[in-house]
Amino acid sequence: MDAISAMAKQFGVPLEILNEEHISACKSIQQLENILKVLRADGNSPLQRMVRSAEEKLATLCPDHFLLKTCKGVIHPPQLEPGSFNSLLEEIEGWKNQMLESQGKLDEDVAAVEHDGEEIYKEKEVSALMSTPERLDVIGERPKSAFLLYNMGRKNLVAKNAPIGNFSSEEKRILSLREKQKGNECFKAGDFKEAIRYYSNSIAISPNPEAFNNRGMAYLKEGAFLHCVSDCGKVLQHEPNNIKALLRCGFAHAKLGNREMASDAYSKVLQLEPTNKTAKKEMDNLEHLKLNLIIPENGSKKLSKTRPLIEEI
Repeated sequence: MDAISAMAKQFGVPLEILNEEHISACKSIQQLENILKVLRADGNSPLQRMVRSAEEKLATLCPDHFLLKTCKGVIHPPQLEPGSFNSLLEEIEGWKNQMLESQGKLDEDVAAVEHDGEEIYKEKEVSALMSTPERLDVIGERPKSAFLLYNMGRKNLVAKNAPIGNFSSEEKRILSLREKQKGNECFKAGDFKEAIRYYSNSIAISPNPEAFNNRGMAYLKEGAFLHCVSDCGKVLQHEPNNIKALLRCGFAHAKLGNREMASDAYSKVLQLEPTNKTAKKEMDNLEHLKLNLIIPENGSKKLSKTRPLIEEI
C-alpha cells in the first residue's frame, strides 16, 4: 500500500474515496483519471477489480480517454495472415512512389525560380522587410524565408508563373511589399506605366490598400481617371478616412466632370482636416472656376490644364 499512498498524495486523492461505491457515483473525469492512476500504481490482484470499475466508469464519461487506450505489441511477419505482409509492402511502395513524385514536383518548382535569387537577395530592402527574427540559412546566415522569397524574383514570378499559393500570408505580404516598393521607385522616376505594372503585381500577390492607393495616383498621372476612381474607391471601402484616396478620388471626379462627387470627396477631407490646403484649393476651383471649365465665346467647353496636387506616394 506504500505505492498507493505515495501516488494518492501526489495526485491529491484521499485514500477514503478509493472504493467501488465512490467510483460508481463519481462524475468527475479528472477525479476518475487520478483514481485510476493511483490504483494502477499497485499491481496487487485485490485492487484489479477496483481498477476495472474505474476504467468502466471512465469509459461511460469519456470513451476516448487516453488512459483507456491499450498498446499492441510489435507484429512480426510470421504472425501475419497469409498475403497480409505482401499487401503491406505494396502500400509502403505506393507511399514511397507518391513521396518521390511530390519531391519531383517540388524540385521543378524550385528550379523554375532559383537562378536569379542571389542577386535579388542583395537588394537593400531585404533587411528592412524582415521585421521578425527567423530561422537562418546556414550558408550565409540569412533569414530563410527572405532567401526563399527573393529567390523567386519579379521576372520569374510573372514570366514563369512561379507558384505562390503555398506561401504563408506573411510571406505573401513581404513579396507584395517588395513589388509595391519597386512601383514607388518607378513613380518617383516618372515612369508611371511601369509603376502601374509593379503595383498590379503587388495587388495580385496580396491585395492591400496602399498598392491600390498608389496605383490610383499613377493612373491619375496617366490621365486614366476612371481607373483612378476605381482604385481609390477600393481603398475607401477599407479605410473610409484615407485622406490621400479622398483627394485623388475628388480630383479624378473633377476631371471626369462629376462635380458633386468631387465636392463630396473634398468636403470629407475638410471634415477630417479642416486646414487641408489641397482640399481647400480644389474646392475653390469647383466653386469659382466651375470645375476648371473655360467657356469661350463660341460656347464650346474646353478643360483647362491643371496638375494633380496629390503627389505623395
